Amino acid sequence: MPDLGILFFYYKQNDPVSDQNLESWRRHNPDLPVIPVFCSHPDQPWPEKHPTLYSWRNCDLNLYYWYDQPRSVDCARWLYVEWDAYCNLPAREFLRMVWDKDVAAASVKFLSRDPEWEWFEEVKMLPPAAQPLACGVSPFACTMLSDRALAAVANTFFSERWQVFCELRLATMAHLNGYAPVANPLAGPMVTWRQLHPEDVNGPGIYHSVKFMLR
Repeated sequence: MPDLGILFFYYKQNDPVSDQNLESWRRHNPDLPVIPVFCSHPDQPWPEKHPTLYSWRNCDLNLYYWYDQPRSVDCARWLYVEWDAYCNLPAREFLRMVWDKDVAAASVKFLSRDPEWEWFEEVKMLPPAAQPLACGVSPFACTMLSDRALAAVANTFFSERWQVFCELRLATMAHLNGYAPVANPLAGPMVTWRQLHPEDVNGPGIYHSVKFMLR
């Protein structure tokens, strides 16, 4: 079983930027499965089961629906990568400080420590038992989950279908199942919601978000 699988979620077919970024993950991780996963467009409704849910708020659903299907490979841990994430560093190196953790993200928000985080406004929409455990990962891109954590999170989602923002939902479901997320110190300032510029992509690292051609 591979120790790590890289899941590359993308929304556009034959898109030069998506193709560039996918190739960067393959180039720097030749011994790991890099699995492209085509998703519904973020501006389109999610499946008929969720007519009121939209992908911008629910990008984590891509992960759960993928995991719920038969897979050609099983891995000990999974790295969630979006189409605008660029790799200039082996993924194992990127994850080396959190390798033995079950959930790791660029930054982690806890209600008691970071009450100003905007998505904590939706804590009231969580089940009462989950509200004291509310936490978030930000951004969702480049989050790593162990296989056991992802299995537990996906099972919780399909059982309960919480309708809160993806970064709050995934982290809180993980926490509820005993897998409190931790911050990855190597994510640094280049894994961010902020759109980067070509001059930002400088040297070894993982970069998000890269929505432009680099060559």
